[in-house]
Amino acid sequence: MLLKWAEDDRQEKLKAEQRRQKMLDFRQLCNKLDLERHKRAIADKVSLCLSVCLSSHVRDKLLITATALSVKSMSLFTKQHAGWHKTD
Repeated sequence: MLLKWAEDDRQEKLKAEQRRQKMLDFRQLCNKLDLERHKRAIADKVSLCLSVCLSSHVRDKLLITATALSVKSMSLFTKQHAGWHKTD
């Protein structure tokens, strides 16, 4: 009888250790998934920030180019019509 109790006790300890190991594995998996989700969120934010910065950079370049073309066109127009008001 004492041997049976000892065997049952050993089986319970073994099952308890297996349960603890499964819980530890599950906790580690959850931590890993949380870390991956966190990294993905950071990567998404960086990507969004880069796209916004690049789009504003491109927008600024287009605005500068348009302004330069407008100034050049206005200068050319002024030079072409400079003699229009002259009286000889």
